[in-house]
Amino acid sequence: MAIDLDIPTPDKLVKKTFELPQSVLEAFDQYVEAAQESAGGATESLVMRALIEQQLKKDRKFKQWLAARQPNGAPSRS
Repeated sequence: MAIDLDIPTPDKLVKKTFELPQSVLEAFDQYVEAAQESAGGATESLVMRALIEQQLKKDRKFKQWLAARQPNGAPSRS
């Protein structure tokens, strides 16, 4: 396996547009290529989704910030 990323199965999708530096785009394109070699059906959208989900799960400060926003200490959905 060329990458350490679980490619999710698609559900209802929405579209969002980003601007990225050329160097980041080139690295992302290479990452997508590696993902496609590891998981045949990997698309750019699936790879981006997996990268974002992985980062959101790992980011402790974001989780703390999110928990602080929950009314009455209700657990977040992440």
